[in-house]
Amino acid sequence: MSRVFPDDVTYVLFNRWWGQRNCPDYAKPSTDETSELQIENVAGVFFILVGGVAVAAFVCLAEYFAKQISNSVKKVNADTTASVIYLLM
Repeated sequence: MSRVFPDDVTYVLFNRWWGQRNCPDYAKPSTDETSELQIENVAGVFFILVGGVAVAAFVCLAEYFAKQISNSVKKVNADTTASVIYLLM
């Protein structure tokens, strides 16, 4: 590497990207107080989840009934057209 990048270019680039690191020391205990996850703290996630499932079920049922209505209308139109063609012959 020293032949490719003379004049300490690699050292300058290394310090620019990975120089001064301000990472926390995980060996010593944290001063921040953390609390346990209670059902009151995470209940909102479950409400959103149940609401999403309910909306998905409603959309699924709406699509099913719309398809059923569309198929029945097409069948009635096809039967009517077949009857008219039969009468014209």
